[in-house]
Amino acid sequence: MRDDLAALTPDALSALSSIGLLKRAQRMIATGLGPRVIEEADDGVVSATFDDDTTIALAPKATLAQARCSCGAVFVCRHGLSLVLAYQQKHGGGADAAPTHWNPGDIPDKEVFALIGTLGRGRANRLMRGGIVVRIGHEPHPTARLPTCTLQFLVPNDLTHARCDCELGTACEHVLIGVRAFREAQGADQATVELAATGEVDLEATRDARDLAHEVLWHGMSATPEALDARFERVKQRLDADGQVWPELALDNLHDALRWYRSRSARYRPALAEAAAELEARCRAADTTSPSVPIGMLLGTAAAEETRLAELRLISLGARVRSEGSTTLADVFLVDPDTSNVLVLRHTFTPTRQRWQKTDPAALTGPELVAREVVKGVRLGDVAAGQLLTQTGRRRANRDLVLSVKAGTQVVRDAGDWSALGAPVRLTSMAEFAERASKRAPSLLRPRVLAENLHVLKIQEVQQLMWSPGQQALIGTVLLESGESVRIERRHRSAAPGAIAVLASTLATAGTCWMSGEVRATEAGLVISPTAILPPSGTIVVPDLMVDAGTKIELGNVGAPTSPIGAALDQAVAGMDEAAHVGLLQAGAGWAERMRETQAQLDALGLGRLSKIVERATKSATAARVGGRAASPDAPARWMDARIALVLARELLFQPTGNSAN
Repeated sequence: MRDDLAALTPDALSALSSIGLLKRAQRMIATGLGPRVIEEADDGVVSATFDDDTTIALAPKATLAQARCSCGAVFVCRHGLSLVLAYQQKHGGGADAAPTHWNPGDIPDKEVFALIGTLGRGRANRLMRGGIVVRIGHEPHPTARLPTCTLQFLVPNDLTHARCDCELGTACEHVLIGVRAFREAQGADQATVELAATGEVDLEATRDARDLAHEVLWHGMSATPEALDARFERVKQRLDADGQVWPELALDNLHDALRWYRSRSARYRPALAEAAAELEARCRAADTTSPSVPIGMLLGTAAAEETRLAELRLISLGARVRSEGSTTLADVFLVDPDTSNVLVLRHTFTPTRQRWQKTDPAALTGPELVAREVVKGVRLGDVAAGQLLTQTGRRRANRDLVLSVKAGTQVVRDAGDWSALGAPVRLTSMAEFAERASKRAPSLLRPRVLAENLHVLKIQEVQQLMWSPGQQALIGTVLLESGESVRIERRHRSAAPGAIAVLASTLATAGTCWMSGEVRATEAGLVISPTAILPPSGTIVVPDLMVDAGTKIELGNVGAPTSPIGAALDQAVAGMDEAAHVGLLQAGAGWAERMRETQAQLDALGLGRLSKIVERATKSATAARVGGRAASPDAPARWMDARIALVLARELLFQPTGNSAN
């Protein structure tokens, strides 16, 4: 008896093929169209013959895609799945729904080398050479989440059917990395493992990026010389060559902010402070002898390149649109049901300017974008409310999904089964989110992945819902399947004029439904900002892309929950960001006076240590303004001390605790 075939659960077969193909094979078995004859040779080869004279043979240590079938299929076919299902029935039924708990790290390297070959071993060693961070877990199969792909070990003690969402799909270099990660975790059910670099990591480019951020801080947005642009490009190239993707992206954000400010672009936002503080924090953490966060996570090593994905089915979790001047940016959130990874399909829409128009036309809104294409033959409205099937996808390190303009991508107008989604995208309770969030590194040191906090939850009922004119937001509470009440909040955006009304009317009538949205920690506790609703009707409602049908919403005077500490931290952050914007050499006396008032507030609230850090930054900037750079050469470092400390203080203040809105 072939133990590997007997151990393939329906979930595993779906991961190795597709849910549609599996259902087709199950129907063949149920209607008597399965294999007519099943034979098992002494060498372990299992073969079958069907009524239409189709024959298939599956050798030991061969994947389903490598089965020799006379139907001519290139990938997994219905005959291969039917063979497995019939073989399981012949030997006493299918595999258990609950997979056996086992550790892939127990498999010796020689078996891995035999599977992936010399080329695969070389590719794996190159990935591990710069250090790589892998998250391992059992959900329900042993799973290794690498920076650019996810690997599932579907059959106990057998690597043949290990499924990866990279282009190869099976027998890839990521199998060796996954096995090594489980071995390093030493039997832990869940862990974040760093497979250390074989040599010392070169931080010279990271330090240069940090120094470049210091230079921009001296001058501010308006006075930074354009001559620094060439230095930006050189440092980014070096970071790219070293595979340090997170510092490179932060430096890119800083450079973009400078260019947009100079061109008076509507896309400009004050990102200097955020990017500069992140570069400083990553550089400081990586420059210590024993960093508390794995250096591969700090720098994003081994995550810089795009990963070509195998044939993929992605379920939409809705979309968000926002406008920047005359440009509208749309993000479609798509989840791989097999790995529960959320990818983001991003597209920018710009209205066509007619020759008779003297100014740029207004930005397009969500309802106006429904029929627009994000890639040839794929409309935004269709992909945001259905499923995406692609053979040409590429996943970037930050989970940005890139689709080829070539054929190979189509949309199915069906919502898919949200109830079948697993961790980490599906949340059963807010306590579950709080537990995960409490184990994460600070935001300045985490991987810069998109839709990091996008989750799916089951809503039992809507308890309260009202429109707050003061906050320009729809605010309410909903009851989760766990029995917890949680606050929902959706602020108005001009790019989605009908979103509030559509969301309110859908929630008011949906009853028990599914909701996707971003979960964030605030002074009010955990808050969900919805992106889509899946009511019992089975049709996804994407508020940002829909038109208001004239819904009336109850008005309410919903106060914004704030605390004195939160207000003081907000004021301190705004003051530090003001200094970064105008430049430390230009921070005036009025700014210094406002910062002294902020220090007094922090002292009064018992945050004396934080007040001292802000005070040192203020004095250093003041000395630099009066006496120049020579008078206070450490002004950028002192500013960084304060900005990083304020970020950490705010994250500690709003640390998720799973508290409800009751």
